[in-house]
Amino acid sequence: LNHRPALGSFEELWEVIKRHLPSLALLMVSERDAERLLPLCGLPAAESIEAALSALRRHCGLPLVACCVKRARDADAAQTTSTLKAGGNRRWSVVAFDDGIASTELIPVEHAPLDPLGGGDAWMAGFVSSALEADISTKISPLGKAEGTADLSECLRLACRRGDLMAALSQNFYGDLTGVTAAQLRELEQSYSGKLAMLSPQTPSAQAGAQRMAPMGAQAKAGD
Repeated sequence: LNHRPALGSFEELWEVIKRHLPSLALLMVSERDAERLLPLCGLPAAESIEAALSALRRHCGLPLVACCVKRARDADAAQTTSTLKAGGNRRWSVVAFDDGIASTELIPVEHAPLDPLGGGDAWMAGFVSSALEADISTKISPLGKAEGTADLSECLRLACRRGDLMAALSQNFYGDLTGVTAAQLRELEQSYSGKLAMLSPQTPSAQAGAQRMAPMGAQAKAGD
């Protein structure tokens, strides 16, 4: 769900999206959008993002509803709605399915984005690629009922993890396009399997890509 205010209100966007819900396997929302969707769907406020996603999934009849969560890496830093948090980001993701919640909150990714653009698209690309590899469509019935809950939960957690890493890596570059390679992604997945991932501001290979793709002012500054 990607609301652009210049194109219409959030309510107008949801009216369009609602018509396509029967054909969707996954709906991805932000924390703010989840809050706004609950009353639009006639649902009460939720105590947590997990509860909100579960309620929306049941109401909309969807197999999966997901959200990326971003917080300031420093627990004492002021929490803002900006993608670029003071002191860096701590990010994880949550996905609701029929029998529960899969989350990477216990194994988040910490990073310092160069640019806020592209994180959501990159997360989706990472999630979908992992889900396709695991063939999760065979583990979910058309009504979203999990077949083999433990296996599905782990597949979804791994898909969230790849999405988290891909989003963090993509924000090492300026603009919507990224120079992240499959080899880099696989290496990080193996290096940080099952634990907190603390990514350096830029890997050596990303530095060259970021320099090539940076705005002219940023390139000049980097060269000073």
